Amino acid sequence: MEPLACNQIVFRALRPSWVDRQTMDVLPIAFVRRPIESGLSVNVASAESCSKTLRKCGVGSLHVGRIRDLGLDVVVDSHPHAEIAGVPTDIENPAEANRLAFSLARRTRFVPPDLYTNPAAS
Repeated sequence: MEPLACNQIVFRALRPSWVDRQTMDVLPIAFVRRPIESGLSVNVASAESCSKTLRKCGVGSLHVGRIRDLGLDVVVDSHPHAEIAGVPTDIENPAEANRLAFSLARRTRFVPPDLYTNPAAS
């Protein structure tokens, strides 16, 4: 596929424990790569598409360019699924995994479900 533009927004489904419920900040745990994963899953279509796929508490939105600023990239493997590539696991490189998790969390905006779903359609 064509490379994603730097201004493209991608979405990561979030578990409830990955969001600080007081500040609504996305926590770094949302960006810790598990050893069985090749990268961090994101969706390139929309927040709603991302949420429907995984039925989580909301999504985090990130600009591809802000991900690339960290030396990472977003690779589309099967549209609309993509991965943030280049993130080590905390077993491979604990310091770098921690640094990237905090950096990605700071660059992520939490989008609650009520901003992208239509209650009348349920």
